[in-house]
Amino acid sequence: MTTTRKRKKGEVPIVIPSMGRPDLLNTHKVMLPERLDICVPDSEVEKYQKAHPDLFIVGHPDSVKGISAKRQWIYETYGDVVMIDDDIGKFACLEYAVGEKSRFLDPTAATSLCDRLTEEAKQFGVYLFGVSASAVPHYYVSGLPYRTWGWVNGGFTGLIAGSKLAYNTEIASSEDYWISALNAYHHRKCLIDTRYALVDVFGNGTMKTKGGMSFTRNLERESRDIEILQRFFGEAIKRRGRMGVAHQIHEHQKMLEIPWAKMM
Repeated sequence: MTTTRKRKKGEVPIVIPSMGRPDLLNTHKVMLPERLDICVPDSEVEKYQKAHPDLFIVGHPDSVKGISAKRQWIYETYGDVVMIDDDIGKFACLEYAVGEKSRFLDPTAATSLCDRLTEEAKQFGVYLFGVSASAVPHYYVSGLPYRTWGWVNGGFTGLIAGSKLAYNTEIASSEDYWISALNAYHHRKCLIDTRYALVDVFGNGTMKTKGGMSFTRNLERESRDIEILQRFFGEAIKRRGRMGVAHQIHEHQKMLEIPWAKMM
């Protein structure tokens, strides 16, 4: 299926990777649906179109299997692109004072955030960008609204064409660590707007939901991913364990520690 569609100047393609769960698709409810491309295997296009006749469904070859291969296909097909998970329930804005109610972006603001960050990434000369990995206000540092190093959470992955970046299809469920580490190796810097974060509709139950990455994400594959990441990036990839107030979901959680990051 063609990915060609009219876009106004300054509008970045916003692609929602999905598979096997048209009934759980939710991101179109918190963004402008007319701006989204829902990317699914060719064999599932009809099923998604039936469930969501008002959305633009893009098919990729069924031979493209796994989230890493899917993201690589999207990057090669679109060039400049923002990829957002299919199960987003809210876009959180972390800029609010103690005692104030939580703030969330409306669909127009959430969609505009993608366009703005794409333009800022180009101006700053980076190829990888995203938002905060946590919507917990405790982790937001008001004096550091932007970070130029670190891990870009796969839930919101922005890429600019012309980079040296490519996904490793051996990676089953840690493709965001791979692309973040590879970006640090080749391009040194990224752009993370820490004022915003995604809130998915399932909480921390990624391994318990149906469809999507549930077909490949399990503890055995997570452990294998760490082995692959450490083989390429060495001590920059560490097992996380328990850190401060952080909640450990499983024993194979990891962190990216870029040796030169403190100098940036």
